[in-house]
Amino acid sequence: MIKVFDYNIIEKDDMWSCFSTKILAIKNDESFDNFESLLKFSTKEDIKILRHYCEYEKLCLEDLGARGFAQKLRNTIHYQKILLDANKMAGSSIRDIVTAIYLSNTNTNSMKEFRYKGMEMINEMRSLQRIICKIISVDKDYIE
Repeated sequence: MIKVFDYNIIEKDDMWSCFSTKILAIKNDESFDNFESLLKFSTKEDIKILRHYCEYEKLCLEDLGARGFAQKLRNTIHYQKILLDANKMAGSSIRDIVTAIYLSNTNTNSMKEFRYKGMEMINEMRSLQRIICKIISVDKDYIE
């Protein structure tokens, strides 16, 4: 398993947790979009294999717990109107404002909830990573 960074260390700082989780959300959203496209354009036989891998990993593509969170987080600041709920601010520093922006735009109420969703997203990505590793090692003759 490839580790990009140690999330357990990063999560100790709210602003870095927001920033790094956003980077992961971008990759999460792109990866699941690509996997869904793969399913859409695969043969029936390949779809059956891919679905089998998903079932084995207990990854339900129709009900990804962190997909909505990842999409909202990915779009925060870049693609949408920026929301800021002042009730989510712990203080008035730039760090507090940045953190509150991330909480506001992902519909999370606390950094504890934000981190939980971040870990849920990471776990879904790990499952997808294991599926991709299996796809790559599938014994199939692609050249006729």
